[in-house]
Amino acid sequence: MCIFLAVACKTKEYTPYDYKGEIMVFGGGGGFSGKVTQYTLMSNGQFFRGTHKEGKVIEFPRIEKKQAKQLFDSYHNLGFDDLNLMEGGNLYKFVKMYKDGQEHVIQWGDSLSDPPKSLLVYQNNLMALARKANKQVKEINANYQVR
Repeated sequence: MCIFLAVACKTKEYTPYDYKGEIMVFGGGGGFSGKVTQYTLMSNGQFFRGTHKEGKVIEFPRIEKKQAKQLFDSYHNLGFDDLNLMEGGNLYKFVKMYKDGQEHVIQWGDSLSDPPKSLLVYQNNLMALARKANKQVKEINANYQVR
């Protein structure tokens, strides 16, 4: 019976390519190399770095579902799903939302853009989450290195 309960309580794992719930993709790119840094957060709390274009994604430790819900709710409550902003620049940042088969993209460039302050704060919060996850992965990898 204990084995059954352990199996029954396990949360289903998805990839960014087969998840049917809300998905937020954020990051930035451009510059001389044109490199894009992309993060994917799913509404179930799964969190990834990378894109299929790079040929790989790295799964970060899952964030709490409550925190994920707060980030997705903030996106909607701040009105970003109605924001039409698609500007380029040498360097650019973006937030994409995938919901019910629809994609909504917000993109803004470097110094020539004037995005809403709430969007800048939101993007900074997302990137802080990504920095924290990157640090956790580096620490985990460092613990597994053979010395």
